[in-house]
Amino acid sequence: MTRGRMLFAVSAVAAGAILPACGSATPTATTSSGGATSSPCAITNTSSTDGAGASLKIGAKSFTEEALLAAITKIELGKHNFTIDDTTKAADPAIGQAIASNQIQLLWQYTGTELGAQYLNVTPTIGDLDQAFNKVQQLDAANNLCWTSETKFNDTNGIGIRSADTSKFGSTLTSFTAYLQQHTDVKICIASEFRTRSDGLPGLASTYGSVWSTYPGLTDVAAGGEKVLANNQCDAAEVFTTDAALKADNLTALTDDKKLFPADNAGLIVRADVLSAHPAIANLMAPIAAKLTTDVMVGLNSQVDVSGQSVTDVATTWLSQNGF
Repeated sequence: MTRGRMLFAVSAVAAGAILPACGSATPTATTSSGGATSSPCAITNTSSTDGAGASLKIGAKSFTEEALLAAITKIELGKHNFTIDDTTKAADPAIGQAIASNQIQLLWQYTGTELGAQYLNVTPTIGDLDQAFNKVQQLDAANNLCWTSETKFNDTNGIGIRSADTSKFGSTLTSFTAYLQQHTDVKICIASEFRTRSDGLPGLASTYGSVWSTYPGLTDVAAGGEKVLANNQCDAAEVFTTDAALKADNLTALTDDKKLFPADNAGLIVRADVLSAHPAIANLMAPIAAKLTTDVMVGLNSQVDVSGQSVTDVATTWLSQNGF
């Protein structure tokens, strides 16, 4: 289950028909006669950093990570003669409808969400971050909506353990599976749907080993995996890989070394007409996105969700510390 598909947000945009929600930075489009033409998302001025007074709306989903990404964008573009309205909040697919219908012009979206059933419905899933990003770029260019500014964090499903247990279980799913094959006393907590999802137990069994389909220590829980791990109710659990609790509670998401779980990094979607008029958006945001690794995102989420700092303060401080 990718981050964008599990939202509980109250929509600020009316949910209508499900429309594709994104685009591309550099792909090649084709004309109706079959000849090559310039992509609607091609950036011809790679040095522009001025917004020329443009007023734009950025949408976001209602969880901390999305709020941080929107705040970082508003703050940075605001320094360069843009005015950004960040009041639109909605869940998928309403937020996709909003950018497709020009209610908003900017949106941080997740590759795994965009490639999933609510939007592009691409199968099989893609486990590599760059490949997933390139795929949504290529497929969404035709919608005149452009993916820019690829982040380097992966907010996807994972199997988490307490960090102190890496000496016993190892730090990868391969090493953990090998441990399970020799021990039957590990308690693994999962959501019930994880038993049937293609990237749940069936995927773990086919990718890492059949022990996952028959392991006696599998237990269904309603609470989040991070919580049951922190409370010592389980030895391992299903987690999201950028949740603040990983850092706050000294937890570790095991490395998915065989890339079972869908890649789910974010990119900044910009409507093609807006990007054409204001290439500064991509020029300014791409170097920022390149610094947003999984460890960085866990830390930023933790400052808000655990330490209680405001989203704006966290975003402002991080930009300043990184020279933006």
